[in-house]
Amino acid sequence: MNAITRSILYLKRHYIKTTILTGLLLLVTVSLSLLLSLNTAINRDIKTLSDRQSKRFIVTKIDAPSESTISPSHHSAFQKVSSRYHLKATHLIAEEITAKPQNATKARPYRLINQNFLEKMHLFNKKQFLVSNVRLNNSDSGKVLVSQGFAQQYGLKAGASFAIEASNGSKHTLTVAGIFKVIKSPIANKESDTLDNNIIATQKTLAKIHSDKNYHTSYYEAKTKAAASKAQAYLENQESIAKMYQIKKDASIQAQLKGLRSQQKLFTLMFWGTFLLSALVLAFFLNLWMKSRQLEIGILQSIGKSRGDILLQYILEIVILASVASLVAMLVTALLLPSMRDNLIRDILKVSYETTDNGELMPVAFLANYLNLKQLSLHTISLTFADISYSILTALALSVSSVLLACLSLLNYPPKKIFAMMS
Repeated sequence: MNAITRSILYLKRHYIKTTILTGLLLLVTVSLSLLLSLNTAINRDIKTLSDRQSKRFIVTKIDAPSESTISPSHHSAFQKVSSRYHLKATHLIAEEITAKPQNATKARPYRLINQNFLEKMHLFNKKQFLVSNVRLNNSDSGKVLVSQGFAQQYGLKAGASFAIEASNGSKHTLTVAGIFKVIKSPIANKESDTLDNNIIATQKTLAKIHSDKNYHTSYYEAKTKAAASKAQAYLENQESIAKMYQIKKDASIQAQLKGLRSQQKLFTLMFWGTFLLSALVLAFFLNLWMKSRQLEIGILQSIGKSRGDILLQYILEIVILASVASLVAMLVTALLLPSMRDNLIRDILKVSYETTDNGELMPVAFLANYLNLKQLSLHTISLTFADISYSILTALALSVSSVLLACLSLLNYPPKKIFAMMS
């Protein structure tokens, strides 16, 4: 009877031990394959975000300037740098206003923001952002979108009008075209809850209210790292812009990269810790298993089986069980991986925003940045061929090495010594 036949017969006869060992191997393989796959996903995220960060910077207004300091040259400088370095620019234009609907006892400050920014940041694509499912046309003038809280507070519906006063003293009447729902990001910044105080308008409406439209937040993204660096340096050298605007790398991406690298180090430590612990547990379990088979080893040696043939039988047994466990483990990993990674990314995003200084950003810019970063990271994840191969090879190597450690000492004994130990 050859080694593989003996292996199969033994596994069938001792099904309880076989089931226990298979379950142990399954647990080990699932743990190692999950850690490997998550580490691969994090490497991909780090590469994606690092590439995005190197090609992107943000310009934010430092303080609200007086009317005398606002100059059309600022806008021309932004347009010039975008054209020269082929940048993709997204500008958030804001106008401070005072609104007093008919049902209000007193006027309250609000902020008009341009719809174009939300469209470019893909905020309108987020589920349930628009309650009334109405957007503004670029040609619309005097029509706005108000938040659900604003509409409920003053009893406004689509088609209703309310009066405002701009920062330059001009008075206007705006018509509610639609209503949007406030989306709160899971961050510890109290300002993120003030999105209700924003009113969405077109750039045409903003120009009608105040011709000197002022950029509050601008996102610039270049095709290359060199172009982004040159564009940032150009704006920093414009003295009038440097006094009014802060020009810097995207701190949110930097914080998220820091969180991802911390997770990567943690997963690396967990992988090697799991590997060593699994090796010890398997070696202990297999050592007990081999000791219970001392009589079998003695009989096989007595009938002329070589140590190599006996060892091959035990290796084949563990290889069969490890292969079955690996196949099941890959299926379990494929099912668990997306949800585990989604939870990890949510935690990293939350921590990164709690530790990022985004005080210069308006709530709508803060929220748009958060949602786009989240979308950037949450690309489709699945088990790669390299992860599957590495996980299976690791499980097999771990199993075989544990068998060798457990049975080599017994195989060194002659049959008489083994029978003496049994008696």
